[in-house]
Amino acid sequence: MKILGFFLWTSWFCISVSLALHPKCEPIRIPFCTELPYNKTIMPNLVNHQIQEDAGLEVHIYFPLVKVNCSPDMKLFLCSVYTPKCNNLGVPLPPCKDLCLSAKNGCGPLMQRFGFAWPDVLNCDKFPNPGDGVLCYAKPTSV
Repeated sequence: MKILGFFLWTSWFCISVSLALHPKCEPIRIPFCTELPYNKTIMPNLVNHQIQEDAGLEVHIYFPLVKVNCSPDMKLFLCSVYTPKCNNLGVPLPPCKDLCLSAKNGCGPLMQRFGFAWPDVLNCDKFPNPGDGVLCYAKPTSV
């Protein structure tokens, strides 16, 4: 009986530690990012915010760029960084480099016109290409 009890306690402990160490998917609560092709995210995000409230405060500074529609991909790109899609591996899925480049090519010149540089945290070289053997979030294609 002691062996069975130890086995059950050990199993429970391992599962508890695993759940504590591995973040889980959570519904997206940032209003800016609620109308996406996905609705679950994982924290910490790609810029190391631990909670969605912090991510929401930062992503909101880009709202004017989305509002003027300098790039049709800007909102999706920003949300894929600040509320990355949650996957079955329990890690945030980064946006693909081409999604970043589309957002930057559309909105970067407007930012420069007003004296702002494209932020280092959104540097497109940080994001993978779909063909690099790394999973990334690509813009959904229309059918």
